[in-house]
Amino acid sequence: MKSFKLNPYDVLDVPYGCTDTDVKKSFRKKSLLIHPDKYKHPQGEEAFDLLKKAEGILSDSSKRGEIDAVMSHSRTLILKSLLGAGYSTSIPDDDPRLINLKPSLDVQIKTKAKEILIEDELTKRR
Repeated sequence: MKSFKLNPYDVLDVPYGCTDTDVKKSFRKKSLLIHPDKYKHPQGEEAFDLLKKAEGILSDSSKRGEIDAVMSHSRTLILKSLLGAGYSTSIPDDDPRLINLKPSLDVQIKTKAKEILIEDELTKRR
């Protein structure tokens, strides 16, 4: 319930770019823990619904493509801000310039993606 609900990667606690198998494994593992039949908590059913929705988004190639585009755009914006005009989107995450960042590159990408997803959601609601 503490994860950012608009980002299915956060809900399932899997890294951006993970495989379909990783998504299914994480869904199965978490669903066994919070299934409403096994986990009696006032928000248990809501948590399970969020988990199902996240798995559905990441299993559907078109919906996953939209989320991946946001994540990729976030990564590009972070690299541009960190490395300036000489950046390349093909820089791997284990590049020496990116390894010792505080906060880490993954955290920065998730934060930027969160900002973008919130902005998109507000635009939809208007």
